[in-house]
Amino acid sequence: MSPELSFRVLGPLEVRRHGELVAAGRPKTRMVLAVLLSRAGRTVPVSRLVDAVWGEDPPASVKKNLHGYIRALRHEILGRPDRIQRCESGYRLVVRPGELDAATFEALARAGFATDDTDEAYRLFRQALELWHGEDAYADLEPVHLEAARLREMRLDVLLGWADAGLRLGRPSDVIAELRCFSARYPLREDLAARLMEALRLSDRHAEALDAYEETARTLADQLETAPGPELSELRARIRAERGRRPGAAARRCGARRRRDAADLRTVEAAEYAAAWWLPPLRMRPLGERPFRGSLDVAEVGAVVVGHLRCTPHRLLRRPRGPGWADRDLVKVVLNRSRTRMLVRQDGRECRVEPGDLVMCDMTRPYDITVPGACDVTFLGIARSQLGRDADVLSSRSAVPIPADTGVTALLSTCLKGVSEHADQAPVPSLRHLGDALTSLIMASFTGSTAERVDVPTGLADRILAYVSANPHDPGLSAESVADRFGITPHHLHRLCRGRGVTFTEWVRRQRRPGTGAARAGLR
Repeated sequence: MSPELSFRVLGPLEVRRHGELVAAGRPKTRMVLAVLLSRAGRTVPVSRLVDAVWGEDPPASVKKNLHGYIRALRHEILGRPDRIQRCESGYRLVVRPGELDAATFEALARAGFATDDTDEAYRLFRQALELWHGEDAYADLEPVHLEAARLREMRLDVLLGWADAGLRLGRPSDVIAELRCFSARYPLREDLAARLMEALRLSDRHAEALDAYEETARTLADQLETAPGPELSELRARIRAERGRRPGAAARRCGARRRRDAADLRTVEAAEYAAAWWLPPLRMRPLGERPFRGSLDVAEVGAVVVGHLRCTPHRLLRRPRGPGWADRDLVKVVLNRSRTRMLVRQDGRECRVEPGDLVMCDMTRPYDITVPGACDVTFLGIARSQLGRDADVLSSRSAVPIPADTGVTALLSTCLKGVSEHADQAPVPSLRHLGDALTSLIMASFTGSTAERVDVPTGLADRILAYVSANPHDPGLSAESVADRFGITPHHLHRLCRGRGVTFTEWVRRQRRPGTGAARAGLR
């Protein structure tokens, strides 16, 4: 049974009465409520409320206005006038046990740190983390920014405690996805990077652990002009030593990076980060009241990416612009293995993709996918550079469903199912040829032709120049936007371009000349 009132502040402020969401009123009303919630059960002086809402320039009618906001809270939002009590010097909000998620979070955190039982600590910390429904507490409510910062630090402490418990219990793969998410959000936190590296090491993913170290080292150097501390440096040395001693390590270093397992995805943030490792930046929004749950398994198959996603109902959006986690501009093909239809929108088109059918989205442009039921999809991503001149032809078929029982498309559907579930069992050379075959099947299914093979540029500098070559007339193209997309600083971008014997501005100007392309310009 839902409590009479419930308050959610571990994200955007929400108020519920008997489980039903209540509109929290005008901005100043929300500010008053946020301040009262931040000191729930304690008297908040009138002067504190006035300062929080109006700052140093309150109106002459400040007391009358404040009384109006309190009245709106009592009668319209809470529906219980007795919940806000007038005291001699201010107001007090009465909150009962279990009604305020921040109080529950703190109680679970204290219990987790107090217990000596690792299993119990892992469970308590997990419950505490699942109470969050946004990146910051009291999102966008400036008057309580200090309380929001305190809860943010406690959240990170709980995350580290949960990760430590998971590592002690031998569950490193369970904590990797969320550690990646928070490490990306707080790239200067070496303690997060250390836990991530240790989890990857214990999961026998030494190369990824070393990648995590290098990323942290670059960030520290660019933003703070410092190097990683002794803990990270010693951990890197240990991972390098272990990697060198493993049988076949040298052979594996020459092979492709084939699979990253996101395992159990317990939050939308973890799902977004797991997908962002492979795909351009996405935003996922859960549908309905059920908490988000899912799993994502992704493999590199030659020059393409194949993944299998199972999760609760959601809406997936490709943002118009924003920082990219990877360097890939992909054409994505989705096979709907769910029991319900999906809705796909792109380029002004809208289509319903029935179970078993295929659909294509161009991931260089905004799109929107809604999965109203339990999601079960296999997707394949092909770099536009891999398709050559056919990339534009394929892009014109976005948001157009292709029935899976028509011609060569039936073969493609069968291949996608098998590849997504068994790619880790194939040797690297076979994966490369399989990727080529899948690319040809995609082109045959959607355009009736096969793809012209184009060598994919390698190296960060080459990938940046290739991206500029593919988007030379983008009005938003600038050193700042491109650096942001690739997760580096503009200074680093200019340095990379100079290493290729060209300035960024010169390269953009060159690509905007008629008849100029990346291949003719001689990318190395």
